[in-house]
Amino acid sequence: MGILDDLGGPYAASGFGFPTANRSSEDRRIAGRHIAYIAGDILPGEGAERHKLVFEITPGQVDDDSAWQGVSGMSVFDNRGQLLGVVSERHAAWRNRWDLIPADDIRSASSVSRVLRDMPSRHIVQSSSLIEPPYHSSAEAISEYQMLQARYAYVPFIADSHDSVLTKLREWCQTDTTCSISVLTGQGGSGKTRLAAELCATLLSEKDASWQAGFARTDTNRAWGEFLPDRPTLVVFDYSERSSVRDYVNQWVQHLVGERAVAPKVRILLVSRNTGDWLNALNLQSNGVIKKLRSTGIEDDLRYNSLDGNSGLSRDQRHKHADVAYTRFREFGASDEAREQLHYFVDDDAIDSPLLIHIAALLAAQGASLPTRSVADQPNDSELREELLEHFLHRERHKRWNNHPALSRTPTVPVAESDDALHAVAIATLICPDVDEFEDYLCVSPLWPNDDVTAVDRREAAKAVHELYPGPIRFDEDQRPIRTIAPLEPDLISEYLIASLNKEHSLKPITDELMRQDLRTPHRARMLHVGDLVANHYPEAAEAFTSSVDQTIRHAAGEFDDSDSTALQLLVKHFDHIVRTALNESARTAKTDSIGALNTAIIRHSEHPDLAEAAAHLDVVVPGRPSSRQHADLFLHISQLEVIYFKSQYSQVSPNSDYARSLENLGVGLSNLGRHEEAHPHRQRAVELYEHLAATNPAHTPDLAHSLKSLGIGLEHLGRHKEAHRCFQRSQEVQGQS
Repeated sequence: MGILDDLGGPYAASGFGFPTANRSSEDRRIAGRHIAYIAGDILPGEGAERHKLVFEITPGQVDDDSAWQGVSGMSVFDNRGQLLGVVSERHAAWRNRWDLIPADDIRSASSVSRVLRDMPSRHIVQSSSLIEPPYHSSAEAISEYQMLQARYAYVPFIADSHDSVLTKLREWCQTDTTCSISVLTGQGGSGKTRLAAELCATLLSEKDASWQAGFARTDTNRAWGEFLPDRPTLVVFDYSERSSVRDYVNQWVQHLVGERAVAPKVRILLVSRNTGDWLNALNLQSNGVIKKLRSTGIEDDLRYNSLDGNSGLSRDQRHKHADVAYTRFREFGASDEAREQLHYFVDDDAIDSPLLIHIAALLAAQGASLPTRSVADQPNDSELREELLEHFLHRERHKRWNNHPALSRTPTVPVAESDDALHAVAIATLICPDVDEFEDYLCVSPLWPNDDVTAVDRREAAKAVHELYPGPIRFDEDQRPIRTIAPLEPDLISEYLIASLNKEHSLKPITDELMRQDLRTPHRARMLHVGDLVANHYPEAAEAFTSSVDQTIRHAAGEFDDSDSTALQLLVKHFDHIVRTALNESARTAKTDSIGALNTAIIRHSEHPDLAEAAAHLDVVVPGRPSSRQHADLFLHISQLEVIYFKSQYSQVSPNSDYARSLENLGVGLSNLGRHEEAHPHRQRAVELYEHLAATNPAHTPDLAHSLKSLGIGLEHLGRHKEAHRCFQRSQEVQGQS
């Protein structure tokens, strides 16, 4: 049985009945009735107040159903053969519409047979409620910043740079495996999203039209855990590192595994900047299912896809991107000389992605100047990239922001030059609020203070920002639509926008004040995400996000009354960024408050497997020679989490060096705190593992020598000097063999 909940559109259905009205009067006298196939749609929302479904006959089958007989009791099924309902009566108010008793109501009736009562049921979720088309369609003229976004496809797909990856992904989709997962990574602007969209479009254009393909809708309350496609399906999960996206992936995968006997071919493409902790956390969350499904997929990183074998794009590929984009963007007056200047500009190694090339092409094609690239006074890579982004942001402000006077509180200053406008768009980019929330949060800027900016001014500013950057509609608990504001995109541009506030020393006051507001979890998650992005290219701006990191730590430590499971999710997802920020802040201020709170949070959630995995895959190095008790505790706690994780991955047949290393670190961490007796067995076990590893792989010989030395140091602390001497001697012998 199929249970229809909230339909987003008509749902195809059909059945067989015994109508008589489709025959002549003479035919009706003939004994018996001819069976007829009747197709139509279940209409969304119709009949709900009467606890009925409404089935509308597809036009062309019947002229008038008013005289029909023999249809009452007809079973109506979907294309999977799932019973949806039974015809009860003709809909009196409409021609060719029939009321159905829903299948779930039939099953729950006391008089129904046990066969029907025991029939398995599935909630039916329409793909349109979960999957959106690969490319955005827009009847109106799009803005320059939208021209640069991958899913507007303003610049044609350029196969030269990514065609080999596209071919591999197409071949992966055609394999016989029922369900499989692939991973696509690459730096911001490298073309990940565009490549994924092109893969979807390619499948949708195939002659047999058997595939459905698109991007996952991952906003709130999406029923991925109940979705069973009715045909081959490819779904792209962009920003897969986000915990909310990972949850949906896991829910869907678990459902597909449970329905594997009837599931069609499904391909899941996970897209992110890197494979980091999130992929390991997702695998653990799924109890290993993700890893198994990935074994039949592929992994590709777009940073390593040039024709000459080096990372990034080759010179010819850069010129191809520049030419195609220049031609698409070109306006009257653009010259071949501008094209030549564009070629010269994109030859610089700093312009290392399709997005940066397209930004340069947009500026050149529309007569704007490009940053000067001179041999005598050439800026470094980051400076040239920043100058290019500044040129683009300057155009965005002058061409679009100027049309919204509500963004400036100073009439004598053009909106394009107004810091009021800059602050407003930056705040929206930091937290992605809805329009009503933005009215309140705007006052965190010192340029929009609550004491002298009226509610009307803030409301008009909120409307202006929403008109510039409209976000997706979300719904409240009563299903009322709420308008949201989108960040300035792509990410490279939003990162630059936020970092530019740091130059005028206004970023930290804004972020600190934001964290004093009653932010929802999505706002806090967005702040951490932006802080992580900004730290990659603008480390000098990272300090401005210490308040968001500190509050996340303290929520996870249980210091607030509203601390909940989302605090742990944020801690796990951004663990590397949080640990790095806490260490940097401690080094900068010589204070250890955040380190102490982080220790409390780790202890509080030490049994959670996701946190153990996040600790095991830290990129940041926690000093093994700590400068304070809090630092020593942090090294110990992270080492303990590493041991928990790597022990769960340990195999007697094939021991791994990660487990040995984590045991050695745990011994060091305990010794740092004077707990030498507890440290000894961990150090001893590490030596045993390294002995085994070095015996089969000489590459581990230096590890064994180091581990023996560490064991000797521990024995010295215990006063067992003869044993320590033997360890030191053995360490030197092993070291001589390496």
